[in-house]
Amino acid sequence: MLKNTVVFVVSLLLPLLLAESVVRLLVNPVDFLAITTEPDPVLNHRIAPGAGGHDDWGYRNDEVPDATDILAIGDSMTYGVMAKSHESWPAQLQEITSKQVYSAAIGGYGPLHYLHLLKTRAPTLTPSTVIVMVYPGNDLLDAYNLAYSNANWGNYRISQADPLDADLFLPEKSAPSLTRQVRDWLARHSVLYRMLTQSPVLDGFRKRSIQKRFETSFSYDHLGQAVILDPLKRLSFANYEEARIREALEISFRALDEIVRYCRENDIVLHVAIMPVREHVFYAVAQGLPASDQEAMLKLADNMLIIERELAAALTLADISWINLRPVLEKTLKTHNIY
Repeated sequence: MLKNTVVFVVSLLLPLLLAESVVRLLVNPVDFLAITTEPDPVLNHRIAPGAGGHDDWGYRNDEVPDATDILAIGDSMTYGVMAKSHESWPAQLQEITSKQVYSAAIGGYGPLHYLHLLKTRAPTLTPSTVIVMVYPGNDLLDAYNLAYSNANWGNYRISQADPLDADLFLPEKSAPSLTRQVRDWLARHSVLYRMLTQSPVLDGFRKRSIQKRFETSFSYDHLGQAVILDPLKRLSFANYEEARIREALEISFRALDEIVRYCRENDIVLHVAIMPVREHVFYAVAQGLPASDQEAMLKLADNMLIIERELAAALTLADISWINLRPVLEKTLKTHNIY
């Protein structure tokens, strides 16, 4: 009986291992494997060098070049979560301009992280241009958390208040089940598993699972595609009425000021792009929402407008080249699915 069981397990595993090996030869693992981070003494977390197809510095590039024309710095929006590496905006910028673009981006980073990345990577890569993408949906609190959780950034603290955990947009509220733990392990180690779960059918199951776990989220049908929106969760990271958010904005301004100073001292052209929150973009086009969801979308939009205006005013005052991407995304969303 035991022998038959072993034979069965081996006969099942061998084809799967072979399929996994073949798939890894055909696709880039970094486009499919879930990101695994490790502790970092300065940044709190980072991707291990070379892990899952990342380069020797732990970023989403084929390799670390001797030099680059453009250094792109940001969080998951710049990294390109849920997009292939060639679909990320740094990769697209490289294709459009034919210039060398190096992406230094990891989810959960904010302006203080960006400052550190600039000062540690620019001297080696010697870029002529730096583009920093700011995502006010959680960048502010990512900077706030780093200042209050890491002694290296203690001089940025203002009120000495307790930090708010904003590392994840959809944080787990309870310990994951054994099934979830197995799925998470497979997501980090199996390209084949990730390809299957990202298929249209199984991706629908994933979206429904997210909705069940988080009561504040809801699904909106946009041009035949279900999009998960969670304005209340996002508002918890960007409620300007809260003192911590206002302090987070001030910390971010200080970091951006130092980024500006560094670039000017080193003759680097600096551009800043403001990537809007998805729910804020959808607010302009979403129709027929229940009253409670519409109210949540409105409150988030009002708060994000304040933060966008504060950012715009600070960047303009510092004489920085900047752009708010929300208008073009709102226009495109009317005719295309972009999320």
